Amino acid sequence: MKRNFIDSIKGGGFIYLACLIVFGLLLIGCDDDCSSPDLSTISEDSLIDMRDFVSGGQVKSPVFVTWGAEERVFQIYLNGSVIDPDTEHTPRCPGIEISLANDLYEFKLWIPGASSPEISRWVNVVDEIENTHEEGKQFDNKWITVLGDGCLPMITDYHVNYAKYATVDNTNTSYSQLVADAATLEADSEGEENETHIIHNITYLEKATARIPEGTHTASYFFQIPSFSTGITVEGGLFIWFGNEDVRLDYGTAFQLIVDEDDSNFGKVFYWGGNKWIDSGKEVELFNDFFYKVTFTVNVESRNASIDFEGKEESFIFSDIFSETEKDDTWTSGTVARFQAECISKDGMKHVVNFKDFYWFQNL
Repeated sequence: MKRNFIDSIKGGGFIYLACLIVFGLLLIGCDDDCSSPDLSTISEDSLIDMRDFVSGGQVKSPVFVTWGAEERVFQIYLNGSVIDPDTEHTPRCPGIEISLANDLYEFKLWIPGASSPEISRWVNVVDEIENTHEEGKQFDNKWITVLGDGCLPMITDYHVNYAKYATVDNTNTSYSQLVADAATLEADSEGEENETHIIHNITYLEKATARIPEGTHTASYFFQIPSFSTGITVEGGLFIWFGNEDVRLDYGTAFQLIVDEDDSNFGKVFYWGGNKWIDSGKEVELFNDFFYKVTFTVNVESRNASIDFEGKEESFIFSDIFSETEKDDTWTSGTVARFQAECISKDGMKHVVNFKDFYWFQNL
């Protein structure tokens, strides 16, 4: 015999109906019980906003965690285990401050009752934030310029007498101009009349932090070649040098682009193979008025490296080009990463290459 709605209430079905309503509210969620915390007094070095924190990033303890204005279940894992089991299923409002020892943690945010986390982030808790990001329009005074092994006659050290032949000119604020000035070297030379004069400019940015060998390094810049009659190459690379006595290897990758219009290899791209340049099989159509983009990716732990080359008419990626290069005892015993830009002049010529908009990020 069918009962109507009123009969259901009178017969005790009200309790059942109330339970359904409460259960429905739980399913819908009560997201308006929280307000966004005041972050004005929180140090950026200690703040984690779960919505936009870059996984693998660094923070200092005590850590302050926020995520919007909703109740969520917040959990911290260390080595696969929840470190606060008493509150692992308790919905909380954003604005949690917690002291953590230095280590790598996984932070998870759950919608109450959900079977999988809404957001998951890896967090490095450290004493001091390491600089994992560099970018700029020009090569500023952090960049170091030295003479490379392509110089003729060979210049064994970057003595002040030779500094004027390899320089960075930032007169134009839109870019940095790498200069390999073999014309001045030739004019200053007192050697034999038929002696060859070539300058190899290596300009690099370096990092030397405790965690520099870890994670994936990604670096890029744009370059332009004003003339195809003054230089032999444009080159660049990204390397991590391990100088301890058990290793002493330079890991990474590099490219070499032939920019001498009189060379049969004009426009060809080579990559570094550890002890020599290897023909990539790719050839670029070169234009004086175009800025080419090169992006390097290096991961020492996985022994992986790639170069992404973007031209005016074509783009291509060189994969699986991770190299290992032995160096002599003059190299440091430490561990150092270098992001490099290079150019080599023709005999007796002043070769310039314009570089701009560099970027270097280490994803830990």
